[in-house]
Amino acid sequence: MKKEQTPETLRAMVHKCFGEEIEMRSFRPLDEGYCNMAYAMELSDGRRVICKIAPEDKSRFLRVEVNLMQAEVRAMELVQEKTRVPVAPVYQYDDSCTVCKSPYFFMKELKGQSLVSVRDSLPPAVKEGIYWELGQMERRINQVTHDTFGFVGDERTFADWFSAFSRMMDDLFLDAEAKKIDFGVPFDTLRARLRQDEDCFRAVTVPQLIHWDLWDGNVFVLDGHICGLIDWERALWGDPLMDDRFRRHERNEAFLTGYGQKEFSTGETCRILWYDLFLYGVMMTEGAYRGYPDDSQYEWAKPLFVQSFRELQLLKSQEE
Repeated sequence: MKKEQTPETLRAMVHKCFGEEIEMRSFRPLDEGYCNMAYAMELSDGRRVICKIAPEDKSRFLRVEVNLMQAEVRAMELVQEKTRVPVAPVYQYDDSCTVCKSPYFFMKELKGQSLVSVRDSLPPAVKEGIYWELGQMERRINQVTHDTFGFVGDERTFADWFSAFSRMMDDLFLDAEAKKIDFGVPFDTLRARLRQDEDCFRAVTVPQLIHWDLWDGNVFVLDGHICGLIDWERALWGDPLMDDRFRRHERNEAFLTGYGQKEFSTGETCRILWYDLFLYGVMMTEGAYRGYPDDSQYEWAKPLFVQSFRELQLLKSQEE
């Protein structure tokens, strides 16, 4: 999906966003991610920036991946404007597709390293402190609210959370069915169960900002503390429990302590399990669209999907 740009195009992008007097001294491509092309650059005025470029080919996106670059820029601007959560300032966003065939933006290069790249070398107490900080930051992000539900980049908006989430699940099922992906649970069974669980979603009445993808690769750390959160492209307005940190493979005590919630009601547990299903369903499906080199992600996610659905069934039987 990623397409490298020529040095001439990159220089033109720099000139358009920073002025003709600013030159690109150096650049290097960044390898992370399957979708966006990204470059680290040094400019002639001494600034170190990241240029992120959307792919031209939209056919490999899922239906739930809507206007991702626009969403990322908007979410970062909101967080910087309304919270003290560290995000890189956005210098310029250009969706004119004049000097480059895809939308792109420039942001300040963050210091530090991704948590995923250093976590194994960190003392346990330092790691716990970082996850506690992340819980605190998650809470601050969630304090940014909106008047409708849905993805930040999606023109479709919803008056209630169940309508928004059920649309996300329907879109996911359609993508999976189109590629004949086996979730381990029949799609009709999943659709019927979601309708049965509608009431637990009605408790969510305030659209709150959610990063959705706060895994360790999107957390930058420096000197034992978080110095920045990246990759806001899947941000949405919804239920905070949908963020990645509440998924069964990510939850940890330090994060929940920092967030300020360690116990969950039956209704919250029901929603958490549905958000597990959504994430693992996306992970099982996206490989068929992205053209991943192997099925390792699918094979990892499928047992977690099936386990989450079994727990959802057990939760319902306990209620009865």
